[in-house]
Amino acid sequence: MADVQGIVQADSPIKVRSGPHIVDASTGTPLPPGTPVTITGFAIDPRGDTFRHRYCVTLNGQPRWVTAQYIKVDPADSLQIPYIFQFPNDMVRELREGLGITALTASTTEADDIQAIARYMPNFFLRGNNWDAPQISKLRGWLEQLYAYGVILHSPGPGGWSLSEIESAFTAVSTIAQGMAGFLHFAFGLDDPALAFRLLYAPLIITRVNRDNVNTMSDSVWFAKNVQGYEVVFGNRVFFPGKSPTRRYPQLPFTTVELIAHEVSHVINFRYQLTDNSGRDFSPDDFYMNTINNAAYTLPDGRAVRLAGNSGFGFVARSSDDPAEIVTDAIANAALGRMTFANSVPAQSDMGTARQMQLTDLLKRVMQWQVRHYVDLNTVKAKIDSIRLKNPQLADMTPALNAVTIGDASLDAQMATLKGMPPLA
Repeated sequence: MADVQGIVQADSPIKVRSGPHIVDASTGTPLPPGTPVTITGFAIDPRGDTFRHRYCVTLNGQPRWVTAQYIKVDPADSLQIPYIFQFPNDMVRELREGLGITALTASTTEADDIQAIARYMPNFFLRGNNWDAPQISKLRGWLEQLYAYGVILHSPGPGGWSLSEIESAFTAVSTIAQGMAGFLHFAFGLDDPALAFRLLYAPLIITRVNRDNVNTMSDSVWFAKNVQGYEVVFGNRVFFPGKSPTRRYPQLPFTTVELIAHEVSHVINFRYQLTDNSGRDFSPDDFYMNTINNAAYTLPDGRAVRLAGNSGFGFVARSSDDPAEIVTDAIANAALGRMTFANSVPAQSDMGTARQMQLTDLLKRVMQWQVRHYVDLNTVKAKIDSIRLKNPQLADMTPALNAVTIGDASLDAQMATLKGMPPLA
């Protein structure tokens, strides 16, 4: 891997130190804003604050370390920066020290897995005591696939993600992607899970916080929240074995994966609209409540199916009967394949089939609306910046934006391809 060029981007001089670990924040040689630097590698400071990502730079012929947050690097070049092992002869210690894992059962693990995982570790912490070599390999695969979807995991401090929680998040996202590929087929004739997910959900940050209540705005308790369609935040009570019921609809309990999918699916109603047959634009929840919720649906064989409320749903994970919550439950059921179309009871099967077809039409319209109205990632970034002015708690979206910025697989390039394709009726 070649050295990468960067430039100091900060409001004041940043500190340059002899190693990646900050022992005393008041020490270090200042480096002024605008200074060009040559980056030779990166490492993680597990004892650091929010900004744990360090770059090794060459200054006066000597290797020195700086906080990566304050170095501007082209996203395509950042992938070429190698990980610098702090303990190359002790892989277990490397994982403990560099990646923040609290305990390990393996005596060795592959260096390339560590290097690959380290690229994602500036954004979140790991916890747990089941990190053997096969688990590390699994983790690498999950993180790389999530990155391909435009999803970055995040945690603001220690007590972050366990292996089983990452697996639940990965399962929810990858299953949504598979479901969305079916809707993309009806919208544009393509079958591509990664493209289908990126089209509607990327860029996305999924945050794990070590609290029961993720609501910081009032006394009401929220297990999870969606921050204006760009960050999903999960607390401790999202992760549980088996199924959990809501008080309103105990007959339709949900799993952890289904709750995660519900919260992720809020993205659609936050970000997009759709166009009806008369050319009018509606939010998805307005369209659903006016056109779908209690409407009869005629199946392809001519039979009419009467629908109301939760008809056809396999689970209900919503916290209220607000229209935005109802349409989000519908989208999550449809994307996960949880509608009751496979039920052994004919009436339940018919309702599930009808709901799935209704949601196929809705999501096809949303996808086509998004393709028509998409401008570029700079416009997406400007929207995120405007949200942060009103809600400064929104996580730094830069890593997720970088995930969909690079080369022929950039979201801009993919959207340009879709814009050149005729939408299907």
